[in-house]
Amino acid sequence: MTLGGVTLGSVTLGNVTLGSVTLGGNATPKPGSSAEPRQWKVAPESSIWLAEQRFIMEKFTTLTGIAAHLPMINVDTDMIIPKQYLKTIKRTGLGEGLFAELRYDENGTKDPDFVLHQEPYTNAQILIAGENFGCGSSREHAPWALLDFGFRCIIAPSFADIFYNNCFKNGILPIVLPRNEIDKLIDDAARGDNARLTIDLEAQEISGPDGGKIHFDVDPHRKRCLIEGLDDIGLTMEKAPHIEAYEQKTSLARPWA
Repeated sequence: MTLGGVTLGSVTLGNVTLGSVTLGGNATPKPGSSAEPRQWKVAPESSIWLAEQRFIMEKFTTLTGIAAHLPMINVDTDMIIPKQYLKTIKRTGLGEGLFAELRYDENGTKDPDFVLHQEPYTNAQILIAGENFGCGSSREHAPWALLDFGFRCIIAPSFADIFYNNCFKNGILPIVLPRNEIDKLIDDAARGDNARLTIDLEAQEISGPDGGKIHFDVDPHRKRCLIEGLDDIGLTMEKAPHIEAYEQKTSLARPWA
């Protein structure tokens, strides 16, 4: 791919190699001029290199794990991951800051009464919460922090729209259930005897250790993306042959472009 006079060399995004990339003007140096296109190397810390090391979303089919209970309404994204943790663009390490203002005091000491500091919830993979979970700002660090802690499924009566969408894009299954079903799950989890649940995405069922089952709804497209581990980039890469064919056709029709 040629854009002009500064060559970056071979650039790879994900699994797609763009080839030699040249930035600048296409003008030929004037006679007698010693001007030559400058050659640039892509530094390992560049955004192009980071794109090559992109996040691979884990598939979600069936999950069996501990369900932690957080019976609070309007838990916003600042409560999920406070603003001081937003300086990074990395997805890892944010689990330590998850619910930081609830988990730690002003000196950074753990609150032993907070649910995620109690057994068996220290290893919880399912979170049962109250209405309007994930409201507030649109920060994608919120699902990143939940995922980094170990959560793969959030169950609540309702979610904020942007947070709900971001969950699917990061491999987390958000499940909406009626208030009475939520109350039962919270009560069981709080007593510890029914803290372990199984989430079967293919069957769209939640199963408890007592054998009871709860059906849930999920958009078919989002269901497929979770089962196959497809984020937005993964969906785009499914069309890679069509994209390559279009680029080849375009390069023949418009060789100057």
